[in-house]
Amino acid sequence: MRHVAPYFEKGLLKRVFSQSLHRRAVEFLRQPIYSIGKLRDRWYECAHPDCPLLTPKANCYLAKRVSKDALGLEWGSGRSTLWFARNCRKLISIEHAHDWLRFVSDRLREGSLSNVELRLVPLDHDESTPTVPSYEKTPHYVTQVLDFPDESLDFVLVDGHYRQACVLAALSKLKQGGLLIVDDTHWMPLREWGVPADWRIGLQGRSAIKETTIWISGSR
Repeated sequence: MRHVAPYFEKGLLKRVFSQSLHRRAVEFLRQPIYSIGKLRDRWYECAHPDCPLLTPKANCYLAKRVSKDALGLEWGSGRSTLWFARNCRKLISIEHAHDWLRFVSDRLREGSLSNVELRLVPLDHDESTPTVPSYEKTPHYVTQVLDFPDESLDFVLVDGHYRQACVLAALSKLKQGGLLIVDDTHWMPLREWGVPADWRIGLQGRSAIKETTIWISGSR
């Protein structure tokens, strides 16, 4: 379960010292290149507080391609919610954690952002249970996207729970040329995410700690 005081509120020093110095030192000695890259990524996140917690290249790509007229949906609320609210016409944000949703709601209100529909949708399984691409009964969290007509969404961000199932459910809802944004695609080979082979990858952005991949709907 995500906590109400998320990492994106912390400054760089607080993030660095969120773990003991001994643990940091051991990590650095074992993986010096990774540790330096991780520190660089954390610095980027703290130096760009208004950007989604995606990779830097993904954020640059979205800044150029998300239209002010866009209608989008995201699974997993957070800094991306605030960013999309400032850069699109309307966003539907699906979140399963009540405290987290309340936290994001407060930030939207503080920013006078009223174009986001926040939906609290509890999970149908324990959060620690491994997820799979399909279920005998599709989780209610996943079926939220079915409220939208086919080819009606300009973008979908998958950055929450049931990720493979969310990807599959979203495919038909994206417009031709729409963006499917999936964070943490380093978790498994790209072919296992279920995106059609003829969809072009607009961006596969890697940092030290994560990878964000953006597909373009229906493009070859």
